[in-house]
Amino acid sequence: MKPKTFSDAPGWEFRMDEVSANVFVVVGSDAEGRTIEKIGTDPYALLGECHQEAKQISSPQGDADIADRHDG
Repeated sequence: MKPKTFSDAPGWEFRMDEVSANVFVVVGSDAEGRTIEKIGTDPYALLGECHQEAKQISSPQGDADIADRHDG
């Protein structure tokens, strides 16, 4: 399946695959090598979750939140 992209998450691509009967994995990745992965039974809900996380990670505040988690 062709990767899915969103205009509000530039640089991110998302792939959905059925890995077992009615079990899906959605993986998002960006040019910087960051990845997001979700596994479950609703591929479109998983895609939505990955999309939201990608937007959060890519925002200036998201980068600060990640740094804070690693500093503590």
